[in-house]
Amino acid sequence: LFLIVRKTGLWVWTAVIVWNSVAIWDALSAFIIHTTNPWPEFFMIRLFGSAMFFAAAGIHLIIIFLASQPDVKMQFLKRLDSQVA
Repeated sequence: LFLIVRKTGLWVWTAVIVWNSVAIWDALSAFIIHTTNPWPEFFMIRLFGSAMFFAAAGIHLIIIFLASQPDVKMQFLKRLDSQVA
């Protein structure tokens, strides 16, 4: 969170995209593991069932979508432009 709020630059924007891409992979692979070898009951499975894996992947997909919007991307890359100028 500190990086997103306080730092800018191409590396921070790239870190946001990569981090959330890995999180999508993690959520979907956890779903595959859960379907082949179900996990013991715990509060998240009891409350949301298998949908929680897709909800987590969806949230990370939304974050990638928002970070890819031109105005948000420019905000991250603003520092890069000011260093060149």
